[in-house]
Amino acid sequence: MHIVDRRRFLFSSAALAAAAATPLSSALARARESAAPPLVDVAWLKPRLGQGGLRILAATPMDLYRRAHLPDSVFVDFGKWRVTKKGIPALLPDVPVLEKLLGGLGVARENHVVIVPAGFSAGDVGVATRIYWTLKTLGHEKVSVLDGGLRGWAADRGNPLSNTPVQPKTATYKANFTNQWLADAKMVHEAMNTGDVPLIDNRTYDEFVGMTPAGGSVLRSGTIPKALLVPQHWFVDPQTGRFLDKAKLAAIHRQMGAKEEGKAITFCNTGHRASLGWFVRSELLGWPTRMYDGSMAEWTRLKPEENFPVERKIRL
Repeated sequence: MHIVDRRRFLFSSAALAAAAATPLSSALARARESAAPPLVDVAWLKPRLGQGGLRILAATPMDLYRRAHLPDSVFVDFGKWRVTKKGIPALLPDVPVLEKLLGGLGVARENHVVIVPAGFSAGDVGVATRIYWTLKTLGHEKVSVLDGGLRGWAADRGNPLSNTPVQPKTATYKANFTNQWLADAKMVHEAMNTGDVPLIDNRTYDEFVGMTPAGGSVLRSGTIPKALLVPQHWFVDPQTGRFLDKAKLAAIHRQMGAKEEGKAITFCNTGHRASLGWFVRSELLGWPTRMYDGSMAEWTRLKPEENFPVERKIRL
């Protein structure tokens, strides 16, 4: 394993980025210890490196992976985790495709998977949360995201880094698909009509009000009627790449009108940023939430358009 010069790595990566609880019974304590928390930090991960059941996935750009990654971490190509179906981009692949992908990464159902984003922006943290959401949808029980990602890991001189690519030993992966966290267009349409389930737009304000021109993945500007805006980039501290604490995450949602009562559905353009919104609500705050996989990329392609309206709050 080649050792990486930490100061040079941090400098070049920054340039690249410019992107009192009740005592538990012993049995319950052991159960909690064996459970996989959705978010782990460097202090949690460091003593567990090298454990046989741990699989670390580097959800970073390839050029960054080639320069530095956690020891034993396997590069994951984010493009393979989303596919085009019937002209709709960036959708969840079919289960057999994902089983083959995970097996090729050396992941088996019993492994604890830790996903490591780059950690320089909410957008790259969203790559990790989208992979996390996919694994949960496949019924994978033990999966976590490293808070702060590679950036946070590399900030501590005592943490090892490698620039030697890892070639994993293939495994057999068998999914147990669940739609517990998945929303489709029918669910979104019903939520829009009834108002019973909040629709949460995790994009930017410009996209939400319709100032961003349509094009690329989205064919009509604006948002789904009755949707609430909760931008995903509010959830991550840009100085550290770490999530805000739970009290602040909850306050953001409440003050934007997206309260915890009942269920909710997050969406964005292609289910990338919405996965970050879903992760915060479902996994960190424990509020029942689904993610609309197709998001605006699908919604703006559905016919007839009057049945799948898009609201522009600002028109010029």
